[in-house]
Amino acid sequence: MRIVKFLALLSTLTLMACGGGGGDGSNGPVVSANSFDIQSGWTRLIANGYTKTLTVSGSCSGTYTVTQGAATTGATFENTVALSSNNATSMTLTNCSPASSVDTAIDYYDSNYRPLGYSAVDGDYAVWTGTPALPTAAKVSDVATVGSANRYASSSKVTPRGRQDATLVMEPDTATTAIANLVLKYYTTSNVLEQTQQQRFRVAADGSLTLISIDVQFANGSTTHLVMN
Repeated sequence: MRIVKFLALLSTLTLMACGGGGGDGSNGPVVSANSFDIQSGWTRLIANGYTKTLTVSGSCSGTYTVTQGAATTGATFENTVALSSNNATSMTLTNCSPASSVDTAIDYYDSNYRPLGYSAVDGDYAVWTGTPALPTAAKVSDVATVGSANRYASSSKVTPRGRQDATLVMEPDTATTAIANLVLKYYTTSNVLEQTQQQRFRVAADGSLTLISIDVQFANGSTTHLVMN
């Protein structure tokens, strides 16, 4: 639940040409009558880790790869025993500058694989307020508040950077699957929206999650829009 990579990218991104992303021409989605255990699927996703490469379209064109390492024991976060997972992302763009960028961080979770916070190599640091909650019996059209995290310039937490709010929106897909859309909104310390990201996961009947797309819409005067699928 972290998108600092894109927040950092905004300050230096220069559009060299207009990219384009259109519809895929597929048949319309189907509203499943099933209930989906999103928390169980999230637990397995973080416990096992994953790697996904997506095609970038919209304001820029290129490729984006995210690698979420399997969570392991033995860490501490904010003086609390925690699981930790190494997170690495890379982006290569053909019509925007910078042409390539890399971001690494450590994500921290409690024993139930619920996020505690993260610490990025670039100094960005976040702590979730309370315990983020994912539904265990979600149905299409459900909307659930996941939680909020405070962001800082470093682990000292002397300089606030704002906050991120997370919401889960269940969307139609097929008769036996659904789309879990994790919507993350990032705000400045003045409560000005910086960016909205939508991470969409396909949810299987057993709750298993597979990342299928990331949609990033910059705000606060920027029209930059990145679509990765």
